[in-house]
Amino acid sequence: MAQKFCMICGNKIGTLSSKVTLANGYICKNCAKEMGADDLESKVLRDNKNMSLADLKSLIAAKQEEIAQVESFQPTLKISEMAQFDDVNRRMILSSHTHIVYSPKVYTVLGYDQILDFELIEDGKSVAKSGLGRAVVGGILFGEAGAIVGATTRHKQDEICNEMTLKITVRGAADYPAFYMYLITTETKKSSLSYKAIAKEAQDIMSELQVIIDSNRDGYGAAVAGATGTGPQGAEGSVAYAPTHAAAPAANAAQAGAAGPVADPAEEIRKYKSLLDDGIITQHEFDAKKRQLLGL
Repeated sequence: MAQKFCMICGNKIGTLSSKVTLANGYICKNCAKEMGADDLESKVLRDNKNMSLADLKSLIAAKQEEIAQVESFQPTLKISEMAQFDDVNRRMILSSHTHIVYSPKVYTVLGYDQILDFELIEDGKSVAKSGLGRAVVGGILFGEAGAIVGATTRHKQDEICNEMTLKITVRGAADYPAFYMYLITTETKKSSLSYKAIAKEAQDIMSELQVIIDSNRDGYGAAVAGATGTGPQGAEGSVAYAPTHAAAPAANAAQAGAAGPVADPAEEIRKYKSLLDDGIITQHEFDAKKRQLLGL
């Protein structure tokens, strides 16, 4: 068997030694660590046999830039450690898995304008999608006070959830057209407090994502980008985030010129308050829409 040598330091790599395998050679464990490869997900390092050294360096540089963004992230809404939102800069940080310790490298940064739709999948079945109103999760529906309303199950297998995944479809991300949040990965009783807490978390995340998708559809992100000179940048489709909600008046003015008078925010809030009072939307959905209308 041919001996393997590190492309960086030139040292021999033992047969059983840890290494990164690339299309054009190998990198020893120590050099990979010094390069910052530890910041990449293990899946990236496994699926790299068609990757060159230059490709790996680019990935590491991009991840380190993302880590810097996470370290300076200031959320306006923190639903959980897995999902945090910044309405000011219109971006969010998401973690695909739960962690005991949430270090910056476990997060992915996404701009609001990148969010296209979402789908909640429970044990292989789609139970909620964007644009379909209030989401029913595992046969339970959460009202504004968090009370559980729903039918009991007749079959024992329906009382257990083995997997709950939130799929978020995004634009401008060539490496991952969809981001997955693995909320439940082990057998969990639907009657347990753990399941109910996770289902409530999923509902709150979806509510916020729906508000973001609605704002994208209304042209808010594009209007802000046009008013502030930001928008999609670069050959790879990276997104430059709108800097602050202070640009909202300019965005509203741009929309008004194109589509007539802008709706009175107070009147719109009254409409959504009526929906809240009728139980059609949740308190969280109302609060999120109110923040959007007031440009907070």
